[in-house]
Amino acid sequence: MRDDHPNVDANQVWVDLCRGDATAMQYCKSFLHVYVEASTYRRARLDDREEIDEQAVKSSRSLNTFWKSLIAAADAEVLLPMREDPANHWMTLKRPKDMPGSLDQGPVSQISHWIYEEGAEIMGLSTASDYKKVEFTVTDIGLILKTLWLCADHIAFGSPIQRLTFHALVLLFSFGYRQGMIIGMKYKEVVVALIRDEQGRKRLVTTYTINRNKLRANALEHTKGEKFQFTTTLLPYPLLCLTHLVCVIGIHHNAFKAGFTSVDDIFNRPHLENVNYVHLEWRQDFLDKEIFPMSYTSFWRSLRRVLLVAGFNSMARVYAFRLGALIEYDGSLTSALRNFIASHTSKVFENNYQTEHVRTDLASKRFGACAGGVAAEPLFKVMRDLSKQNDPGAPLEVTPEQKLSIESRRDVTERRAALEAAKLSGDAADVKAKKASLDQRRRALYDLLLMDAREKYFDEANRLRAEGKSTDHLRERSRSSRRRCDHSLLDIGGLMTLWTGEAGFGNRASTSEELVFDHKAEDPSRRRPGRTPKAATKEANTDPWTCLLCDDRSFSKRSSLTRHNKDHHIDQGTFNQPFPCPHCSRGGIPPPTISSATEWADHVETTHGKLYAPVVTEKHLSAPVRPRKRKRGEDQTSTESSPITGEYVLDLSEEKMPQKKKARKDERVEGGSCRATDDAQTSSVSSGCGEACEFFFPGPFLKNHFFVLRFANFLRLWLRKHARRACLAGL
Repeated sequence: MRDDHPNVDANQVWVDLCRGDATAMQYCKSFLHVYVEASTYRRARLDDREEIDEQAVKSSRSLNTFWKSLIAAADAEVLLPMREDPANHWMTLKRPKDMPGSLDQGPVSQISHWIYEEGAEIMGLSTASDYKKVEFTVTDIGLILKTLWLCADHIAFGSPIQRLTFHALVLLFSFGYRQGMIIGMKYKEVVVALIRDEQGRKRLVTTYTINRNKLRANALEHTKGEKFQFTTTLLPYPLLCLTHLVCVIGIHHNAFKAGFTSVDDIFNRPHLENVNYVHLEWRQDFLDKEIFPMSYTSFWRSLRRVLLVAGFNSMARVYAFRLGALIEYDGSLTSALRNFIASHTSKVFENNYQTEHVRTDLASKRFGACAGGVAAEPLFKVMRDLSKQNDPGAPLEVTPEQKLSIESRRDVTERRAALEAAKLSGDAADVKAKKASLDQRRRALYDLLLMDAREKYFDEANRLRAEGKSTDHLRERSRSSRRRCDHSLLDIGGLMTLWTGEAGFGNRASTSEELVFDHKAEDPSRRRPGRTPKAATKEANTDPWTCLLCDDRSFSKRSSLTRHNKDHHIDQGTFNQPFPCPHCSRGGIPPPTISSATEWADHVETTHGKLYAPVVTEKHLSAPVRPRKRKRGEDQTSTESSPITGEYVLDLSEEKMPQKKKARKDERVEGGSCRATDDAQTSSVSSGCGEACEFFFPGPFLKNHFFVLRFANFLRLWLRKHARRACLAGL
């Protein structure tokens, strides 16, 4: 701007604009035009052009947002100091709404109208938004978090604590807050406390301070206040439990002033005495640190990767979390409380917070019982889910052939030559810059290739399914090999059922259930079998028949496997609740949900091979349950399965006041992957009270941060009451 008008005083332009001077308005329009033209950048393409110039500012709305920000900055930095002189009280660009000419007649409003009308045509800006407003429902959020852990090999993080941080931020965004309200949250803005509820139980709660953004500058008092607080406690479904994540992050960083080393320590050490509330303070040197240290850019990149792996057809923005939350709050909360949480007015909500797809069954509203009444409500609830169109078989990575094909492009060749020249010159800074440029271009091209492949996959898969044809050949060539990442040792597929409560274990109000794992049980060098072609089963008929639920390979023929499936899985209630296929999870494949014994047998035979498939008929399903024969030496007084011993990670209990029970000897489960612990560990679990949570950290385990890694996945086996079912689920 100064190059075109070197003699113009920028401060005087703002003063003249306050008067409505036409020349000042023209200067502002010229500046906005230059701003749009200067926003161009070189963008890679897959066609013969390879690169094109593209504007970063494409819509009138984006430019108008910039114009408003520019006006606010000019008013605060230039005009406010001038208004300190009473003679200059008129120097303002931000007029009150009730001031004459504030809406359409003021110079700022006139330029805004110009941006949407004549200016949009001159600068080539779109006046309509190209973004389709969609929401993330609870189902979508659950799928995002499941994918984060089930497909950890395809979603790389630098460390387990970063994965935990991402998980926590997903939950915070799910409450409907803007990014500026939660990104950068400090330890001092999160209060962890132990309270006594009305039943006398100890309860763990966390209170979060949310700082509002988009506030009017220099206002004496904001209508809704500059901040507010909300509280969460332990939830029945740990996948959505933000309180546990906060406590684990604090323990991992040793941020508690009391030096808590486990969540069990948090429950047992504080002495409530005759009070009902104890604040568990952070260390002084942590108060001003970020409790969830992740930038918005990193969060968005990770979320985009999760959406890709989960098979979402469209890459929704982070805004979908806020939109979904506020839509849920509408009607369930009063308008006043909804607006207080969202930090806006009812007018803003009505104009902006509606999805493009009407979520209500208009036919039932219009025709009532003639349209089925409320019978279609479950269907329309599913129609709101963005994940209803997801396909986990869509491509995740570009193929080696595609990567090789871009190396002959002119833009890649030029950057590679520039890098070689920089290496010969010996300039380290120049080498670093040239390498970054080459890597950035390759990543951009890989992304374009991947999105193009996914678009073609979804179109072709939809066409084949519409014609009644199989898409197996598409999925086979779209799946990539597993990555090694921070969770390369994990095997968490079966436990995800327990984590989300889908197998009936989500309600923690009546039982005390600890999670255990054995971090040496899984050999990282042993590759887990994936899909087994049917033809391969004929050649491998000498291999033993295997039960994929409990990984038992001791069956010499199919009838033995069938009898085992009947006695140990059908009769014992393994199929009473839906669960994901544990073998698919172990192989890094998004698992289907199994809801019956017949469905399990069909899935195993078609996907993993006949060697793993028992025979399931109506005879097996209707046969009476035979009493289990007790082995010699087995404890005849015990009516429950033996406890699994191991390294205790977390107790998800929310049980009533502990009752005295007869001591039981520590028993070892044969054929499992768990290891016996010493008496001190066993007594530590049995002495838990209320919502006692136990972390056991051996030296190398703590050193390698595996306790965060294992907690985050709530690994690996169920203790106590559901120990047997956990083993039968193939954990």
